[in-house]
Amino acid sequence: MNYAEYLWNRNRRSKNNECIDDGEQALGWGDLLQCVRGTAGWLKAQGVVPYDRVLLQMEDCTELPVLFLACQWIGAVPVMAHPDQALPDDLPPIKLKVTDPDQFEVQDPVNIPFMKPTNECAVKFISSGTKGKSRIISWSIFAMCFTANKMYGHGLIDDNPRVLSMPRMSWGFGLGASLRDSFYWGGYTRLIRGVPTVERIIQHIQEFKPTHFYVIPTVLQKLLDRADRNLFTRTKWIVSGGEALSKELSQEFHAKFGRRVYDGLGAHELGGFFCMQQPENYEYGTVGKPFDQVRIKLSKDGEMLVSTPARALGEPEWYRTGDIAEITDQGNYRIIGRKGTRIKVQSRWCYPEEVETIIKNIDTVEDVRVYKKGTELIADIIAPQDQDTKNLIRSQLPSEAKIIKFNYVDSVRNLNGKVVR
Repeated sequence: MNYAEYLWNRNRRSKNNECIDDGEQALGWGDLLQCVRGTAGWLKAQGVVPYDRVLLQMEDCTELPVLFLACQWIGAVPVMAHPDQALPDDLPPIKLKVTDPDQFEVQDPVNIPFMKPTNECAVKFISSGTKGKSRIISWSIFAMCFTANKMYGHGLIDDNPRVLSMPRMSWGFGLGASLRDSFYWGGYTRLIRGVPTVERIIQHIQEFKPTHFYVIPTVLQKLLDRADRNLFTRTKWIVSGGEALSKELSQEFHAKFGRRVYDGLGAHELGGFFCMQQPENYEYGTVGKPFDQVRIKLSKDGEMLVSTPARALGEPEWYRTGDIAEITDQGNYRIIGRKGTRIKVQSRWCYPEEVETIIKNIDTVEDVRVYKKGTELIADIIAPQDQDTKNLIRSQLPSEAKIIKFNYVDSVRNLNGKVVR
């Protein structure tokens, strides 16, 4: 199956005249087809042949999905990377590297037949690593279609959605939202060019009026603090991923904006999301239930093991996620912390995420990462460097964590917005 051909056949009769824009350039489904065909011709002129790898290390813009689908059209494999990402030493051979929209030309559409790939690799990611080590992750064409179907079956996307994603397409979360799910269901996607600051995200929501908004919890907290309560009047679904969403943040967001946040759990190694909250049986502070055909079991120490048909190529049938979880009375999964990160503070065991949640609830704290170094409990923190802030933080912490020491930093996250531990 050719993925580009499959998407095109699904969307011949889409009710959305537009399919993608970045605030500067918009393409309808017919325009997209012509641009993809023309770009496929340009790729062939550069010597790209089936199974070659094409590195797409660009900011989000309309040209990025055009290039992605043009690679699919001719049977090449797109390799997604953040514009500022350092490339690993073990990166497979790359035939062509595209870093700028001005680097390629959309030629006149030519009659290039869809290539039927014999291997099922649809895309490769340079993952920061769910377990902390950079890896090359390969998603199959089947996995792309499987997860898009399960998002629909879980009740979290519908026909002809208007999608705005804060995560970039270089990350599986962002590619899944902006292209996989949206295009599969005949959607219209708005991409955010450049750095997705909170102010720019608010502007795009006001202009584009998405029905589906994908975001990480840290940005949800900033929207809660800065945005007007009427911001999401046209938004039906808000999907969160990439890091733990606290019960308190989810409840406060719902109270202010009148919209539930549907938290999901996923990993590059498992084809993206595999477990997510649902409209029915919704429970704050959980990641819901697994998709149909996804199996989950907990080890003796509570680690979540997952088996899914959408797992990345080469991954074992049962993948150890590193997440410590429990099952609630309603049958939903709740994530307690990460395996190996639990720390002992004054005779009490706790997870850094528990302390981080308390600290991030303080208005003057922009972000934080908590860990133990030797016998010391450390907080890398982005906040005002004054004694009042320190005293306020300590006053909110349990007694055993009041010994925490502060290290003021500029960032605690990687390029995809995930906390680096």
